[in-house]
Amino acid sequence: MKKPSLLLILCIILLTLACSLSSGDKPEPQATKPEANLPPPPTQAAGALEATLPPAVPEKRLVELRQWAISAEASSQRGEESPYSAMQATGKPNAEGCGESPWAWAPYYDTRDEYLELRYARKVIPTQINIYLNLDPSAVSEVWVFAEPGGTTTVYEAEPQQTACPYVLRIDLQGVDYQADTLRVYLGQEKYGKLNQVDAVELVGLVEGEAGLEPTAALERTPPPGLTPAPTKGGEPTIIAPMEGGGAKFDPAEWSFTSFNTSNGLPENLIKDVAVGLDGVLWVATGNKGVMSFDGNVWKSYTPEEGPQVNYANAIAVAPDGAIWFAGYGLARYDGSSVTKYLAEDGLLDNAPKAMAFAPDGSLWVANASGVSHLEGSQWTTYPKSTGIPESNIEDIAIAPDGGIWLATGAGAARFDGGAWKVYTKADGLSMDGLYEVEIAADGKLWIGTGGQGALRFDGGSFSLFRDEGGLSMWYVNDITLAPDDGLWFAATGYGVYRFDGINWLHFSTAEGLVSDWVDAIAVAPDGTIWFATRDAGISRLAKK
Repeated sequence: MKKPSLLLILCIILLTLACSLSSGDKPEPQATKPEANLPPPPTQAAGALEATLPPAVPEKRLVELRQWAISAEASSQRGEESPYSAMQATGKPNAEGCGESPWAWAPYYDTRDEYLELRYARKVIPTQINIYLNLDPSAVSEVWVFAEPGGTTTVYEAEPQQTACPYVLRIDLQGVDYQADTLRVYLGQEKYGKLNQVDAVELVGLVEGEAGLEPTAALERTPPPGLTPAPTKGGEPTIIAPMEGGGAKFDPAEWSFTSFNTSNGLPENLIKDVAVGLDGVLWVATGNKGVMSFDGNVWKSYTPEEGPQVNYANAIAVAPDGAIWFAGYGLARYDGSSVTKYLAEDGLLDNAPKAMAFAPDGSLWVANASGVSHLEGSQWTTYPKSTGIPESNIEDIAIAPDGGIWLATGAGAARFDGGAWKVYTKADGLSMDGLYEVEIAADGKLWIGTGGQGALRFDGGSFSLFRDEGGLSMWYVNDITLAPDDGLWFAATGYGVYRFDGINWLHFSTAEGLVSDWVDAIAVAPDGTIWFATRDAGISRLAKK
């Protein structure tokens, strides 16, 4: 027992002495020593801190997308590999005018109910459906939007009724809050008793995007075996045979086209409207990228904080005092340095203005979703549809020299004389009740653009129809604009543009340099330069060489 105890004590003494000697030889630690072998702390050099963070995620928001169908099938058709098949309803409209066409879908039976089902390249939250019909319209009785994983929403339901031909059935959607890429169109032919044809169906909707999206190209329809290609539209600029005799004032050889799109200045190719200020500056309402201006050299975009942004404007108007007005979610007035906004809470009838027009006294008239608003000075006066305006879409507004207010609606034209509204329909001489545009010519006569029956001129007593005469392929007219030389310009949707000098018609299409035949808006500068806004290819400028 003694030997182990003495050995243990000796070991403890030796260990204690060793620790004591080691501690005495070790210098005091320096404050920086422990960090000497660690990575250096992050510096504040530009970009150093950001480099350690995950990449920024682009802000997402809903943007508008317009699409033509890429595939289709039907309850019946005249053969899968023949003309009139369901696939003839894909892509853009290409049935020429009114009547039976192998370039549109036709069901096999003409006295029973049929349906056409269409699929699109991108899923969207649907906001509008445009059905192009070219034979005995309109037997459309129902339209469905398909949901996933199952179920449908009926977005349109009506009794089939005879309409003008050709015809675009425009359906504005509300309450569809899911994404969809499939539609079904029903034809109630059993009760209607006639064969219908569908040329094309356009789906308009919202999709999540970063800064605007280009429409996905739809498949081009190819000729079925034994069928020659559809006739092309265009050719050399030609003066269409005079309707009233005389010569044209406009020489196409003196003018040339320049195009602007995503390749040379525009952020996207979907353009809602264009207008030219008194100073010659072009103002553009893009589909999803907001408001832009162009002074002839530089394109400038405006954020909500610095310019006339109105939640992505869809219409522009120039006031007599030079201010630029924008309609979108409410109205905005831009004087070049500051913005004044107007909403329903400020006196506007509602927050969905469609079009604007200025009276000779400088007061503003606004076509709203639910009626008409009038701003005189700082005082708003409103005219809801209950005052006599047709219960339908209000598409445009114009003011006659006598102060009369004209509206283009989906149920005819309406005129306000300061006391009451008078409505004009087919019974009064209109070619159809579905109207898109109204404009006043230099001679004071009213011009009306229809949704399938050309252009109408009203002299105060009767209507004259201009359509499909001497090569005038003008059916769907989305815009009419008066130029300083008193010529009228027409956006003939799908067929380019026309000019009318009161005597002759002149036609321009992509063959002459127009960037797209799908023109939705026209503006004319004080110097006569004409601007064309398209829904799929940007903007074209027609100016003297």
